[in-house]
Amino acid sequence: MISKIFPHDARFTRVMSILSVLNQNSGKLSLSDLSEESGTQVDELLPQVNAAKMLGLIKVKESDVVITKLGKALHRKDEGSESEVGKKLAGFEPFMAAIALSKRRKNFTAEQVSDFMAAKDVYLHVDEHENANLITTILLQWAIEFNLLAYDGERKVWSRKAQ
Repeated sequence: MISKIFPHDARFTRVMSILSVLNQNSGKLSLSDLSEESGTQVDELLPQVNAAKMLGLIKVKESDVVITKLGKALHRKDEGSESEVGKKLAGFEPFMAAIALSKRRKNFTAEQVSDFMAAKDVYLHVDEHENANLITTILLQWAIEFNLLAYDGERKVWSRKAQ
């Protein structure tokens, strides 16, 4: 089974900026125009576009980036949009592994998420330490924002989000 891996260099705030720029431009821009309007180099923009596309927030048609209904809803912070995006996030690594661990353990570390993924031959980086750092970064950027997990920064452990 091949796991879908969420882009480790995608940042929530940057994805939201893309949605904002698209929203201000009739919901559609070419990639080069999006780059210019957002003040972001294309190579820095691509992971954000990829993440937004994976989450169903945008569609890419030929060279145009088009905001979707869900992308508009998230931009407006419509009720239920964050929950819908959170459900989509849960289908990608490292979120899948972290959520699985949260069901088995009260607390767990990024290193344990890394080991869990490694057991399935899924890696964000070949270096174990860097892999755990990337997992931490992704989870801090996305899992907290979309209420998938909670983080105790003092103990550096993750846990299931209290409902």
